[in-house]
Amino acid sequence: MAVSFRPFFAATLVTAGAATPVLAQNAQPTPAQAQASPEQQPAPIEEVVVSGIRASLQTAQDIKKNSDQIVDSIVAEDIGKLPDINVSDALQRVTGVQIGRDVGEGSSVAIRGLPQIETTLNGREAFTAGGGRVFNFEDVPAELLKGLDVYKSPTANLVEGGIGGTIDLRTRRPFDFKGLELDGSVMGRFSDLVEKTKPQASLLVSDRWDTGVGDFGALFSIAYQDRAYRQDLDSTGAPYLRTDLIPGQTVATPNGSYEPLIAGDRQRTGVDTVLQWQAQDELLFTGELNYQGFRIKQNQYGVNIPAAKSLTPVAGTFATFPGTNDFMTGSYANAPFSTFGTARDITDVNRQYALNGKWTPGKLTLSTDLSYTRSTDSLYYTELDLKSTAPTFTQNLSTGVPSATLSGVDTANAASFTFGPLTRSENHFVGDEKAGRIDAEYGLEGFLSSLMAGFRYGDRKALFTPIRFFVAPPTTAAPPTTSPEDTAEA
Repeated sequence: MAVSFRPFFAATLVTAGAATPVLAQNAQPTPAQAQASPEQQPAPIEEVVVSGIRASLQTAQDIKKNSDQIVDSIVAEDIGKLPDINVSDALQRVTGVQIGRDVGEGSSVAIRGLPQIETTLNGREAFTAGGGRVFNFEDVPAELLKGLDVYKSPTANLVEGGIGGTIDLRTRRPFDFKGLELDGSVMGRFSDLVEKTKPQASLLVSDRWDTGVGDFGALFSIAYQDRAYRQDLDSTGAPYLRTDLIPGQTVATPNGSYEPLIAGDRQRTGVDTVLQWQAQDELLFTGELNYQGFRIKQNQYGVNIPAAKSLTPVAGTFATFPGTNDFMTGSYANAPFSTFGTARDITDVNRQYALNGKWTPGKLTLSTDLSYTRSTDSLYYTELDLKSTAPTFTQNLSTGVPSATLSGVDTANAASFTFGPLTRSENHFVGDEKAGRIDAEYGLEGFLSSLMAGFRYGDRKALFTPIRFFVAPPTTAAPPTTSPEDTAEA
Protein backbone atom coordinates (compact mmCIF):
# COMPACT_ATOMS: atom_id res chain seq x y z
CA MET A 1 0.00 0.00 0.00
CA ALA A 2 1.28 3.43 -0.90
CA VAL A 3 -0.08 6.62 0.60
CA SER A 4 1.15 9.99 -0.62
CA PHE A 5 0.51 13.54 0.51
CA ARG A 6 1.62 16.17 -1.92
CA PRO A 7 0.94 19.84 -1.24
CA PHE A 8 2.40 22.33 -3.67
CA PHE A 9 2.77 26.07 -4.02
CA ALA A 10 3.81 27.81 -7.21
CA ALA A 11 4.08 31.31 -8.58
CA THR A 12 3.58 31.53 -12.31
CA LEU A 13 4.95 34.17 -14.66
CA VAL A 14 3.22 34.24 -18.01
CA THR A 15 4.03 36.43 -20.99
CA ALA A 16 0.76 37.71 -22.32
CA GLY A 17 0.03 36.87 -25.93
CA ALA A 18 -2.98 36.81 -28.14
CA ALA A 19 -3.76 34.42 -30.94
CA THR A 20 -3.75 36.12 -34.32
CA PRO A 21 -7.08 35.64 -36.08
CA VAL A 22 -7.43 34.93 -39.75
CA LEU A 23 -9.18 37.91 -41.36
CA ALA A 24 -10.96 38.13 -44.69
CA GLN A 25 -10.98 41.55 -46.41
CA ASN A 26 -13.67 42.57 -48.80
CA ALA A 27 -12.25 42.80 -52.31
CA GLN A 28 -12.43 46.19 -54.08
CA PRO A 29 -15.44 46.33 -56.41
CA THR A 30 -14.89 46.20 -60.14
CA PRO A 31 -16.08 49.17 -62.30
CA ALA A 32 -19.12 47.17 -63.37
CA GLN A 33 -20.01 46.43 -59.76
CA ALA A 34 -19.52 50.11 -58.80
CA GLN A 35 -22.03 51.22 -61.46
CA ALA A 36 -24.58 48.58 -60.49
CA SER A 37 -27.59 49.43 -58.40
CA PRO A 38 -27.51 48.57 -54.66
CA GLU A 39 -29.89 45.68 -55.33
CA GLN A 40 -27.51 44.22 -57.92
CA GLN A 41 -24.31 44.59 -55.92
CA PRO A 42 -23.08 41.42 -54.10
CA ALA A 43 -23.54 41.31 -50.34
CA PRO A 44 -20.34 41.99 -48.37
CA ILE A 45 -18.67 39.02 -46.76
CA GLU A 46 -18.92 39.36 -42.97
CA GLU A 47 -17.24 36.14 -41.85
CA VAL A 48 -15.17 33.34 -43.31
CA VAL A 49 -15.00 29.97 -41.50
CA VAL A 50 -12.27 27.56 -42.59
CA SER A 51 -12.44 23.93 -41.41
CA GLY A 52 -9.56 21.50 -41.56
CA ILE A 53 -6.44 20.45 -39.74
CA ARG A 54 -5.20 24.04 -39.42
CA ALA A 55 -7.30 24.55 -36.29
CA SER A 56 -5.87 21.41 -34.72
CA LEU A 57 -2.31 22.50 -35.46
CA GLN A 58 -2.95 26.03 -34.18
CA THR A 59 -4.44 24.72 -30.94
CA ALA A 60 -1.46 22.43 -30.37
CA GLN A 61 0.92 25.33 -31.02
CA ASP A 62 -0.95 27.59 -28.60
CA ILE A 63 -0.73 24.97 -25.84
CA LYS A 64 3.02 24.72 -26.34
CA LYS A 65 3.49 28.51 -26.55
CA ASN A 66 1.46 29.39 -23.46
CA SER A 67 2.68 26.55 -21.23
CA ASP A 68 5.07 27.15 -18.33
CA GLN A 69 6.96 23.94 -19.09
CA ILE A 70 8.19 21.98 -22.10
CA VAL A 71 5.07 20.39 -23.56
CA ASP A 72 3.99 19.00 -26.94
CA SER A 73 0.37 18.31 -27.86
CA ILE A 74 -1.77 16.51 -30.38
CA VAL A 75 -5.28 17.91 -30.77
CA ALA A 76 -8.20 16.38 -32.67
CA GLU A 77 -10.63 19.21 -33.42
CA ASP A 78 -12.92 16.77 -35.23
CA ILE A 79 -14.21 13.69 -33.45
CA GLY A 80 -12.41 10.48 -34.30
CA LYS A 81 -9.80 12.32 -36.36
CA LEU A 82 -6.69 11.20 -34.50
CA PRO A 83 -5.03 9.34 -37.37
CA ASP A 84 -4.11 6.13 -35.53
CA ILE A 85 -5.60 3.01 -33.99
CA ASN A 86 -4.53 3.43 -30.37
CA VAL A 87 -2.88 6.05 -28.18
CA SER A 88 0.62 4.58 -28.58
CA ASP A 89 0.45 4.98 -32.35
CA ALA A 90 -0.67 8.60 -31.95
CA LEU A 91 2.13 9.42 -29.50
CA GLN A 92 4.84 8.41 -31.97
CA ARG A 93 4.08 11.66 -33.83
CA VAL A 94 5.36 13.76 -30.92
CA THR A 95 8.98 14.84 -31.04
CA GLY A 96 11.08 13.02 -28.43
CA VAL A 97 8.62 10.13 -27.98
CA GLN A 98 9.61 6.58 -28.93
CA ILE A 99 7.28 3.59 -29.06
CA GLY A 100 7.61 -0.18 -29.28
CA ARG A 101 5.39 -2.37 -31.44
CA ASP A 102 3.53 -5.60 -30.90
CA VAL A 103 2.08 -7.42 -33.95
CA GLY A 104 2.20 -4.17 -35.90
CA GLU A 105 0.49 -1.95 -33.31
CA GLY A 106 2.04 0.59 -30.95
CA SER A 107 2.60 -0.70 -27.43
CA SER A 108 5.29 0.60 -25.05
CA VAL A 109 6.09 4.33 -24.88
CA ALA A 110 9.24 6.19 -23.82
CA ILE A 111 10.07 9.89 -23.61
CA ARG A 112 13.66 10.63 -24.58
CA GLY A 113 14.43 6.95 -24.08
CA LEU A 114 13.01 6.75 -20.54
CA PRO A 115 10.01 4.40 -20.10
CA GLN A 116 9.15 5.56 -16.54
CA ILE A 117 6.22 7.78 -17.53
CA GLU A 118 3.48 9.17 -15.33
CA THR A 119 0.10 8.97 -17.08
CA THR A 120 -2.99 10.99 -16.28
CA LEU A 121 -6.49 10.86 -17.70
CA ASN A 122 -8.03 14.33 -17.67
CA GLY A 123 -5.44 15.26 -15.06
CA ARG A 124 -6.08 12.20 -12.83
CA GLU A 125 -3.53 9.44 -12.36
CA ALA A 126 -4.17 6.38 -14.53
CA PHE A 127 -2.31 3.06 -14.52
CA THR A 128 -2.56 -0.51 -15.72
CA ALA A 129 -2.31 -3.23 -13.09
CA GLY A 130 0.84 -5.25 -13.63
CA GLY A 131 2.76 -2.33 -15.05
CA GLY A 132 3.66 -0.61 -11.80
CA ARG A 133 2.87 3.07 -12.33
CA VAL A 134 2.95 2.66 -16.11
CA PHE A 135 -0.23 2.86 -18.17
CA ASN A 136 -0.74 0.53 -21.13
CA PHE A 137 -1.43 3.06 -23.88
CA GLU A 138 -2.51 0.40 -26.36
CA ASP A 139 -5.62 -0.18 -24.19
CA VAL A 140 -7.23 3.10 -25.34
CA PRO A 141 -8.86 3.54 -28.78
CA ALA A 142 -7.71 6.78 -30.40
CA GLU A 143 -11.30 7.73 -31.34
CA LEU A 144 -12.11 8.56 -27.70
CA LEU A 145 -9.52 11.30 -27.31
CA LYS A 146 -9.78 15.02 -27.75
CA GLY A 147 -6.06 15.52 -27.32
CA LEU A 148 -2.74 14.35 -25.90
CA ASP A 149 -0.31 16.50 -23.89
CA VAL A 150 3.28 15.31 -23.39
CA TYR A 151 5.04 17.17 -20.55
CA LYS A 152 8.81 16.76 -20.74
CA SER A 153 9.62 18.89 -17.69
CA PRO A 154 7.80 18.61 -14.33
CA THR A 155 5.95 21.35 -12.47
CA ALA A 156 4.43 21.34 -8.99
CA ASN A 157 0.84 20.98 -10.18
CA LEU A 158 1.53 17.70 -12.06
CA VAL A 159 1.22 14.32 -10.37
CA GLU A 160 4.69 13.18 -9.35
CA GLY A 161 6.40 9.97 -10.48
CA GLY A 162 7.24 10.57 -14.14
CA ILE A 163 11.01 10.24 -14.53
CA GLY A 164 10.75 10.43 -18.30
CA GLY A 165 7.82 12.83 -18.26
CA THR A 166 4.05 13.02 -17.95
CA ILE A 167 1.41 12.24 -20.57
CA ASP A 168 -2.13 13.53 -20.10
CA LEU A 169 -4.97 11.97 -22.09
CA ARG A 170 -7.90 14.33 -22.60
CA THR A 171 -11.39 13.12 -23.51
CA ARG A 172 -14.38 15.13 -24.69
CA ARG A 173 -17.08 16.70 -22.51
CA PRO A 174 -20.61 17.88 -23.34
CA PHE A 175 -19.77 21.56 -22.80
CA ASP A 176 -17.22 21.28 -25.63
CA PHE A 177 -20.22 21.52 -27.96
CA LYS A 178 -22.89 24.18 -28.42
CA GLY A 179 -25.78 21.73 -28.47
CA LEU A 180 -26.71 18.33 -29.87
CA GLU A 181 -23.73 16.47 -31.34
CA LEU A 182 -24.00 13.06 -32.99
CA ASP A 183 -20.97 11.47 -34.61
CA GLY A 184 -20.19 7.92 -35.66
CA SER A 185 -17.93 5.87 -37.87
CA VAL A 186 -17.91 2.30 -39.16
CA MET A 187 -15.13 0.58 -41.03
CA GLY A 188 -13.69 -2.86 -41.67
CA ARG A 189 -10.07 -4.03 -41.67
CA PHE A 190 -8.99 -6.94 -43.85
CA SER A 191 -5.91 -8.92 -42.82
CA ASP A 192 -4.66 -10.69 -45.92
CA LEU A 193 -2.43 -13.29 -44.26
CA VAL A 194 -5.19 -14.57 -41.99
CA GLU A 195 -7.88 -13.74 -44.60
CA LYS A 196 -10.36 -12.21 -42.18
CA THR A 197 -12.25 -8.91 -42.03
CA LYS A 198 -12.99 -7.41 -38.61
CA PRO A 199 -15.10 -4.35 -37.68
CA GLN A 200 -14.13 -1.04 -36.14
CA ALA A 201 -16.79 1.44 -35.02
CA SER A 202 -17.27 4.49 -32.83
CA LEU A 203 -20.24 6.58 -31.65
CA LEU A 204 -20.54 9.86 -29.75
CA VAL A 205 -23.79 11.39 -28.55
CA SER A 206 -23.77 14.68 -26.65
CA ASP A 207 -26.33 17.35 -25.82
CA ARG A 208 -26.90 20.21 -23.39
CA TRP A 209 -30.01 21.84 -22.00
CA ASP A 210 -30.75 25.20 -20.40
CA THR A 211 -32.93 24.37 -17.40
CA GLY A 212 -34.32 26.37 -14.54
CA VAL A 213 -31.45 25.31 -12.30
CA GLY A 214 -28.63 25.93 -14.75
CA ASP A 215 -27.09 24.49 -17.88
CA PHE A 216 -26.97 20.68 -17.95
CA GLY A 217 -24.98 18.51 -20.38
CA ALA A 218 -24.54 14.77 -21.01
CA LEU A 219 -22.15 12.86 -23.26
CA PHE A 220 -21.77 9.20 -24.13
CA SER A 221 -18.94 7.94 -26.32
CA ILE A 222 -17.96 4.39 -27.24
CA ALA A 223 -15.33 2.92 -29.54
CA TYR A 224 -14.83 -0.72 -30.48
CA GLN A 225 -12.02 -2.27 -32.49
CA ASP A 226 -11.53 -5.88 -33.55
CA ARG A 227 -8.51 -7.14 -35.44
CA ALA A 228 -7.43 -10.59 -36.58
CA TYR A 229 -3.74 -11.09 -37.24
CA ARG A 230 -1.18 -13.70 -38.19
CA GLN A 231 2.63 -13.72 -38.23
CA ASP A 232 4.83 -16.38 -39.84
CA LEU A 233 8.39 -16.25 -38.53
CA ASP A 234 11.57 -18.08 -39.47
CA SER A 235 14.58 -17.47 -37.28
CA THR A 236 18.02 -19.03 -37.67
CA GLY A 237 19.33 -17.62 -34.40
CA ALA A 238 22.73 -16.10 -33.73
CA PRO A 239 25.57 -17.54 -35.86
CA TYR A 240 27.99 -20.02 -34.31
CA LEU A 241 31.50 -20.86 -35.58
CA ARG A 242 32.28 -24.50 -36.48
CA THR A 243 35.44 -26.01 -37.92
CA ASP A 244 34.13 -29.53 -38.66
CA LEU A 245 31.73 -28.75 -41.52
CA ILE A 246 34.16 -28.01 -44.38
CA PRO A 247 37.79 -29.21 -44.05
CA GLY A 248 40.20 -26.36 -43.35
CA GLN A 249 37.48 -23.73 -43.05
CA THR A 250 35.73 -22.01 -40.11
CA VAL A 251 32.08 -21.65 -41.00
CA ALA A 252 29.61 -19.22 -39.40
CA THR A 253 26.63 -21.55 -39.18
CA PRO A 254 23.06 -20.73 -38.09
CA ASN A 255 21.98 -21.86 -34.65
CA GLY A 256 19.20 -24.13 -35.88
CA SER A 257 15.73 -23.16 -37.02
CA TYR A 258 12.82 -21.72 -35.06
CA GLU A 259 9.59 -21.45 -37.06
CA PRO A 260 6.46 -20.31 -35.21
CA LEU A 261 3.09 -19.41 -36.69
CA ILE A 262 1.36 -16.82 -34.51
CA ALA A 263 -2.36 -16.15 -34.99
CA GLY A 264 -4.78 -14.29 -32.81
CA ASP A 265 -7.50 -11.74 -32.30
CA ARG A 266 -7.38 -8.34 -30.56
CA GLN A 267 -10.45 -6.57 -29.21
CA ARG A 268 -10.27 -3.02 -27.83
CA THR A 269 -13.24 -1.24 -26.22
CA GLY A 270 -13.43 2.25 -24.75
CA VAL A 271 -16.40 4.00 -23.11
CA ASP A 272 -16.72 7.55 -21.76
CA THR A 273 -19.78 8.84 -19.90
CA VAL A 274 -19.76 12.47 -18.75
CA LEU A 275 -22.34 14.66 -16.97
CA GLN A 276 -21.83 18.39 -16.51
CA TRP A 277 -23.89 20.96 -14.59
CA GLN A 278 -23.27 24.69 -14.79
CA ALA A 279 -25.23 25.62 -11.66
CA GLN A 280 -24.15 29.27 -11.88
CA ASP A 281 -21.87 31.24 -14.16
CA GLU A 282 -19.02 30.72 -11.71
CA LEU A 283 -19.90 27.19 -10.51
CA LEU A 284 -19.38 24.02 -12.59
CA PHE A 285 -19.71 20.33 -11.62
CA THR A 286 -18.44 17.43 -13.76
CA GLY A 287 -18.91 13.70 -13.24
CA GLU A 288 -17.07 11.14 -15.39
CA LEU A 289 -16.86 7.40 -15.94
CA ASN A 290 -14.04 6.09 -18.15
CA TYR A 291 -13.64 2.45 -19.17
CA GLN A 292 -11.03 0.70 -21.32
CA GLY A 293 -10.94 -3.02 -22.07
CA PHE A 294 -8.25 -4.76 -24.12
CA ARG A 295 -8.35 -8.49 -24.83
CA ILE A 296 -5.92 -10.67 -26.76
CA LYS A 297 -6.50 -14.31 -27.70
CA GLN A 298 -3.42 -15.78 -29.36
CA ASN A 299 -2.38 -19.26 -30.45
CA GLN A 300 1.11 -20.21 -31.55
CA TYR A 301 2.31 -23.35 -33.33
CA GLY A 302 5.71 -24.27 -34.65
CA VAL A 303 8.89 -26.32 -34.67
CA ASN A 304 12.24 -25.78 -32.98
CA ILE A 305 15.40 -27.48 -34.31
CA PRO A 306 18.71 -26.81 -32.54
CA ALA A 307 21.67 -27.38 -34.81
CA ALA A 308 24.85 -25.37 -34.50
CA LYS A 309 26.65 -26.81 -31.49
CA SER A 310 25.68 -30.44 -31.03
CA LEU A 311 24.49 -32.06 -34.24
CA THR A 312 26.59 -34.41 -36.31
CA PRO A 313 27.31 -33.00 -39.79
CA VAL A 314 26.80 -35.10 -42.92
CA ALA A 315 30.12 -34.95 -44.78
CA GLY A 316 30.13 -33.37 -48.20
CA THR A 317 26.76 -31.61 -47.88
CA PHE A 318 27.99 -28.20 -46.73
CA ALA A 319 28.65 -25.12 -48.83
CA THR A 320 29.17 -21.44 -48.10
CA PHE A 321 28.14 -18.35 -50.00
CA PRO A 322 30.81 -17.66 -52.65
CA GLY A 323 33.73 -15.65 -51.34
CA THR A 324 32.66 -15.90 -47.68
CA ASN A 325 32.74 -18.23 -44.70
CA ASP A 326 28.98 -17.86 -44.22
CA PHE A 327 26.88 -21.03 -44.19
CA MET A 328 24.67 -21.48 -47.26
CA THR A 329 23.43 -25.09 -47.11
CA GLY A 330 24.14 -28.38 -45.32
CA SER A 331 22.70 -31.42 -43.55
CA TYR A 332 22.95 -32.97 -40.09
CA ALA A 333 22.27 -36.53 -38.94
CA ASN A 334 19.96 -37.64 -36.12
CA ALA A 335 18.64 -34.18 -35.30
CA PRO A 336 16.39 -33.89 -32.23
CA PHE A 337 13.54 -31.43 -32.63
CA SER A 338 10.34 -30.43 -30.90
CA THR A 339 6.98 -29.12 -31.98
CA PHE A 340 5.03 -26.83 -29.71
CA GLY A 341 1.58 -25.37 -29.28
CA THR A 342 0.84 -22.44 -27.00
CA ALA A 343 -2.20 -20.41 -25.99
CA ARG A 344 -1.59 -16.89 -24.66
CA ASP A 345 -4.60 -14.85 -23.53
CA ILE A 346 -4.40 -11.36 -21.97
CA THR A 347 -7.19 -9.20 -20.54
CA ASP A 348 -6.74 -5.60 -19.34
CA VAL A 349 -9.68 -3.73 -17.79
CA ASN A 350 -9.34 -0.16 -16.51
CA ARG A 351 -12.08 1.89 -14.84
CA GLN A 352 -12.05 5.39 -13.41
CA TYR A 353 -14.85 7.24 -11.62
CA ALA A 354 -14.42 10.95 -10.93
CA LEU A 355 -16.32 13.97 -9.59
CA ASN A 356 -15.01 17.50 -10.05
CA GLY A 357 -16.21 20.91 -8.86
CA LYS A 358 -14.92 24.29 -10.01
CA TRP A 359 -15.83 27.67 -8.47
CA THR A 360 -14.60 30.96 -9.95
CA PRO A 361 -15.65 33.98 -7.88
CA GLY A 362 -13.79 36.79 -9.60
CA LYS A 363 -10.02 36.41 -9.73
CA LEU A 364 -10.05 33.36 -7.47
CA THR A 365 -10.51 29.84 -8.88
CA LEU A 366 -11.11 26.93 -6.52
CA SER A 367 -11.41 23.34 -7.74
CA THR A 368 -11.84 19.99 -6.03
CA ASP A 369 -11.50 16.55 -7.57
CA LEU A 370 -12.31 13.09 -6.21
CA SER A 371 -11.52 9.90 -8.15
CA TYR A 372 -11.42 6.15 -7.81
CA THR A 373 -9.38 4.04 -10.24
CA ARG A 374 -9.41 0.26 -10.52
CA SER A 375 -7.42 -1.85 -12.95
CA THR A 376 -7.10 -5.59 -13.50
CA ASP A 377 -4.64 -7.45 -15.72
CA SER A 378 -4.68 -11.20 -16.33
CA LEU A 379 -2.36 -13.43 -18.36
CA TYR A 380 -3.07 -17.09 -19.14
CA TYR A 381 -0.27 -19.04 -20.83
CA THR A 382 -0.29 -22.75 -21.70
CA GLU A 383 2.33 -24.68 -23.68
CA LEU A 384 2.76 -28.34 -24.60
CA ASP A 385 5.86 -29.64 -26.42
CA LEU A 386 6.22 -32.89 -28.37
CA LYS A 387 9.71 -34.32 -28.98
CA SER A 388 11.16 -36.42 -31.77
CA THR A 389 14.33 -37.09 -33.78
CA ALA A 390 14.80 -36.76 -37.55
CA PRO A 391 17.40 -38.97 -39.30
CA THR A 392 18.33 -36.00 -41.52
CA PHE A 393 17.93 -32.26 -41.04
CA THR A 394 18.79 -30.02 -44.01
CA GLN A 395 19.04 -26.25 -43.82
CA ASN A 396 19.29 -23.90 -46.80
CA LEU A 397 19.80 -20.13 -46.50
CA SER A 398 20.04 -19.42 -50.23
CA THR A 399 16.27 -19.54 -50.72
CA GLY A 400 14.18 -16.37 -50.50
CA VAL A 401 13.22 -17.36 -46.96
CA PRO A 402 15.57 -19.69 -45.04
CA SER A 403 14.23 -23.23 -45.36
CA ALA A 404 14.52 -26.31 -43.15
CA THR A 405 13.67 -29.90 -44.08
CA LEU A 406 13.24 -32.91 -41.77
CA SER A 407 13.68 -36.24 -43.58
CA GLY A 408 13.00 -39.80 -42.44
CA VAL A 409 10.27 -38.95 -39.91
CA ASP A 410 6.49 -38.69 -40.36
CA THR A 411 5.60 -35.47 -38.56
CA ALA A 412 1.89 -36.03 -39.27
CA ASN A 413 1.89 -39.23 -37.19
CA ALA A 414 1.50 -38.80 -33.43
CA ALA A 415 3.39 -42.06 -32.88
CA SER A 416 6.56 -40.30 -34.12
CA PHE A 417 6.63 -38.16 -30.96
CA THR A 418 6.94 -38.43 -27.21
CA PHE A 419 5.55 -35.96 -24.73
CA GLY A 420 7.69 -32.99 -23.79
CA PRO A 421 7.11 -30.58 -20.89
CA LEU A 422 3.70 -29.07 -20.12
CA THR A 423 3.61 -25.50 -18.81
CA ARG A 424 0.75 -23.52 -17.32
CA SER A 425 1.40 -19.98 -16.12
CA GLU A 426 -1.04 -17.33 -14.89
CA ASN A 427 -0.46 -13.76 -13.73
CA HIS A 428 -3.28 -11.91 -11.99
CA PHE A 429 -2.83 -8.25 -11.09
CA VAL A 430 -5.32 -6.00 -9.31
CA GLY A 431 -4.69 -2.35 -8.51
CA ASP A 432 -6.85 0.47 -7.22
CA GLU A 433 -6.38 4.04 -6.05
CA LYS A 434 -8.48 6.56 -4.16
CA ALA A 435 -7.35 10.13 -4.78
CA GLY A 436 -8.49 13.63 -4.00
CA ARG A 437 -7.09 17.07 -4.60
CA ILE A 438 -7.88 20.73 -3.92
CA ASP A 439 -6.39 23.48 -6.08
CA ALA A 440 -6.56 27.25 -5.87
CA GLU A 441 -5.43 29.95 -8.27
CA TYR A 442 -5.59 33.70 -7.79
CA GLY A 443 -5.12 36.02 -10.74
CA LEU A 444 -2.77 38.98 -10.36
CA GLU A 445 -1.77 41.97 -12.40
CA GLY A 446 1.79 43.00 -13.04
CA PHE A 447 4.96 40.96 -12.80
CA LEU A 448 3.16 37.83 -11.56
CA SER A 449 0.13 36.71 -13.50
CA SER A 450 -1.20 34.33 -10.85
CA LEU A 451 -0.51 32.44 -7.64
CA MET A 452 -1.32 28.72 -7.44
CA ALA A 453 -1.48 26.36 -4.49
CA GLY A 454 -2.82 22.85 -4.07
CA PHE A 455 -2.98 19.65 -2.04
CA ARG A 456 -3.34 16.05 -3.28
CA TYR A 457 -3.92 12.81 -1.40
CA GLY A 458 -3.55 9.36 -2.95
CA ASP A 459 -4.02 5.89 -1.48
CA ARG A 460 -2.98 3.16 -3.89
CA LYS A 461 -2.90 -0.63 -3.48
CA ALA A 462 -1.66 -3.44 -5.71
CA LEU A 463 -2.06 -7.22 -5.49
CA PHE A 464 -0.22 -9.84 -7.57
CA THR A 465 -1.29 -13.51 -7.63
CA PRO A 466 0.93 -15.83 -9.74
CA ILE A 467 0.05 -19.43 -10.61
CA ARG A 468 2.78 -21.72 -11.97
CA PHE A 469 2.40 -25.31 -13.16
CA PHE A 470 5.17 -27.29 -14.89
CA VAL A 471 5.30 -31.01 -15.65
CA ALA A 472 8.37 -32.69 -17.14
CA PRO A 473 7.61 -36.13 -18.62
CA PRO A 474 9.52 -39.22 -17.48
CA THR A 475 12.38 -40.43 -19.65
CA THR A 476 10.26 -43.39 -20.77
CA ALA A 477 7.27 -41.30 -21.71
CA ALA A 478 4.78 -42.99 -24.00
CA PRO A 479 3.97 -41.41 -27.35
CA PRO A 480 0.82 -39.29 -27.55
CA THR A 481 -2.31 -40.89 -28.93
CA THR A 482 -5.11 -39.52 -31.06
CA SER A 483 -8.74 -40.44 -31.19
CA PRO A 484 -10.62 -40.99 -34.47
CA GLU A 485 -12.37 -37.64 -33.88
CA ASP A 486 -9.00 -35.85 -33.56
CA THR A 487 -7.73 -37.50 -36.74
CA ALA A 488 -10.88 -36.47 -38.59
CA GLU A 489 -10.48 -32.83 -37.46
CA ALA A 490 -6.80 -32.79 -38.46
